[in-house]
Amino acid sequence: MVQIIKKLFLIFLLVLIIIGVYYFFFRDQESSDYLDTIDAVTSSDGLIFAVGRNNNNDQKLTKAKFTIYDEQQQKIYERVYNKGYRSQFYDIALDEDDVVVVGGFDDSKKDYQNHNSTALLLKYSHDGELLFEKRFDGVSNSKFVDVISIDDGYLVFGTGKKGQQDIGLLLKYYNDGTLAWEKEFTEGNSEFSSAIVVDEKIYVVGCQNHHGLLVMYTMDGTLEQYIIYEDSDSLGFSDIVEVDRYLVVTTGIKNSNDKVLPGLIRYDLDLEYVNEISYTSEHSGRFLKVVKDSNDDLVVLGSTSENKKNDNVIHHSYIGKYRSNLTEAQVVPYYNEEDDYFTDIILMDDSYLVSGYSYYPEQGYLGKFLSYSSALKLLEVK
Repeated sequence: MVQIIKKLFLIFLLVLIIIGVYYFFFRDQESSDYLDTIDAVTSSDGLIFAVGRNNNNDQKLTKAKFTIYDEQQQKIYERVYNKGYRSQFYDIALDEDDVVVVGGFDDSKKDYQNHNSTALLLKYSHDGELLFEKRFDGVSNSKFVDVISIDDGYLVFGTGKKGQQDIGLLLKYYNDGTLAWEKEFTEGNSEFSSAIVVDEKIYVVGCQNHHGLLVMYTMDGTLEQYIIYEDSDSLGFSDIVEVDRYLVVTTGIKNSNDKVLPGLIRYDLDLEYVNEISYTSEHSGRFLKVVKDSNDDLVVLGSTSENKKNDNVIHHSYIGKYRSNLTEAQVVPYYNEEDDYFTDIILMDDSYLVSGYSYYPEQGYLGKFLSYSSALKLLEVK
């Protein structure tokens, strides 16, 4: 009888553990905090186009959104992608009078639980009309994270899965949304994060087996070569820009004390290493975004993570400026809120417009725009 009771107790305990694991990993992933972010931006003719996320719905699930603002950062209108279970847009680009957006969505709760997202490419008019929507299901668990507008269409970059292997994705779509071709990068476990086109070459950054990855393709998607940078953090390379005929990538660089510092690395157009620089921050972190301004200076956005009490992690954001040879000019921290994220940056006349979101105890996570002068003085927050 005692043995039976013990067995029943163990079974009951096992059931409780399974239920706990289920709710920890597979319950609706959204917290009770309100979430409304700005994740990527671009601008044209006095309008600011942005993509982000919002959980302002009955189920508190993340839904992707496309928003247009005027030049004072006042919202004109917003379109929420309500299809499927949850969704997210990652990048945005202009195509003359239209806007293209990329992301991914989980069609059902089962897809979310099984990590089986579907990549998305959408085109909107400047009036917010959805012109087309294309879904890519050529591989499992796919998402598009970057898009470049070219003369006859769009280059789209992302990640998918084949079996247990993560692969990078490069696709070309024509202007009407027809898929021209698809290329898969299957060297190691790889993910693509961002790309640029220079001199009829496509340069893509990401990570391979948790190291920095830089890949060069021809314009028809032929793989020419790639290199690995082993001293990056596990996210590899995040962003890339060309300046003075060199490539500069953003990353987190490990130092001799196993601390990860925000860093920039420079390569020539043949992927030969030139030099690197890291910023000595108080906490471990990385540079996330980089653009070049009208003076060919590099303007970067960074983030560091601070462990607080009760294993609570908060993020601090940075904006910095470097010369084209990676000489540091200035790095400025932003510590105004409890948890901050800088997500993208665009040049606006003689200033820099930064997008992001921060946590406010009484309101949750709210998207914001921050205007900085060319001297990195914070001018305005909206």
